Amino acid sequence: MSIPSDLKKELEEAFFFFAYDKDRKISSKEVGAVVRSVGLNPTEAQLKEMMNEVDRAGGRVDVPAMTRILQGRMKEQTTSHDELRDAFQVFDKNGNGQVSVHDLKHSLTTLGERLADEELDELVREVDQDGEGQLNYEDVVKVLLGK
Repeated sequence: MSIPSDLKKELEEAFFFFAYDKDRKISSKEVGAVVRSVGLNPTEAQLKEMMNEVDRAGGRVDVPAMTRILQGRMKEQTTSHDELRDAFQVFDKNGNGQVSVHDLKHSLTTLGERLADEELDELVREVDQDGEGQLNYEDVVKVLLGK
């Protein structure tokens, strides 16, 4: 899976901002800021994996190298999207594509890779815009995967 051209352009702009050196490379410590600045929302574990890849590549990467790293992550996310959607279907008691905020909080703070309370509150604010306490889990999956 290739990176969309608009994301690649945003990545180039982020590198221009974050890569202060003439070589236009970022260090592993800057990966999180760069990735999040282009609208992606990796988990801490995914971020650590990306940082490790940068470290293995000599500790600094340019746009093409970071693009390759992100392409690998995007392939993984295709599977992750389906897996996350399937996981939320378990909590969809009515079969209507909705999950309650309570069930979402329980699943994301106790099962699998846990979200911090602040991250979870931000997610609920973003997805539960009507405040009814029922979330479309496709929207939740999109936010979790940074799409």
